[in-house]
Amino acid sequence: YQLLKGIASSTDKRVTFQGLTRCISKAKPEPLHIRHIFQGAAHYYYHLNRSYLDSENLGNFLTIEFMKLQSTWNYDDIGTSEWEPVGENLIKDGMITLDIDDSDSHTNLYGIRIINRGGQDLYPNIFYFDNSELSIKLYYSIGGRTQFMTDSPLQKEGGHLNLGFGNGGARPYEYFIPDGQDVDVGFLKCFFSTSPIDLSSIIQNSLFETPRDPEASMQYTNTNSPDAWCCVLIPIVQRRSSST
Repeated sequence: YQLLKGIASSTDKRVTFQGLTRCISKAKPEPLHIRHIFQGAAHYYYHLNRSYLDSENLGNFLTIEFMKLQSTWNYDDIGTSEWEPVGENLIKDGMITLDIDDSDSHTNLYGIRIINRGGQDLYPNIFYFDNSELSIKLYYSIGGRTQFMTDSPLQKEGGHLNLGFGNGGARPYEYFIPDGQDVDVGFLKCFFSTSPIDLSSIIQNSLFETPRDPEASMQYTNTNSPDAWCCVLIPIVQRRSSST
């Protein structure tokens, strides 16, 4: 447990600076589980810290907004609630800070808007890195290359993509703080490329679940692509409303 505590929290100052200095989950003191923890932690931090930046610097032409959502009280053709953004962009100085209300989960729903002002169509892959369990969740992807032409979801010169509301097709993103904590820290990581790429191997379940196949533990995506890449990493700090 002390070993896992060091891996999950105290080695990352981006996390400890926000007051999260321990991991509340425990690992079984068995070789298979310890091996699983080490492999998963290496996978997590490799993909969290990796970066690609093409000489064209695609990130200079991207605007990312993170907004609270409220219901429109309307429903689409299949009966799903429709949502709309309310308030301002919550990304301040490159970071998102959320007040989490445990009493009403519907107040903890958020959406993302991305605007591409550059001269190339882009294909985003978006993940959430959960530091409490070292899991990596897929927020958005259109998959990799196929034999068919795939339209860009983020077209050049003003194209925009709404996630969690509007035209993006994703459900609102919900956040909560695990029991035993008053603060949680995660990371929103957005990969952008000029052609479709499959980054599904990045996805990782909680390290405290059943160990996965060791052969599948360390899958690195190809970095020798001729396409242009860039990454944007945004910390998300969540605090309980009652403790602020």
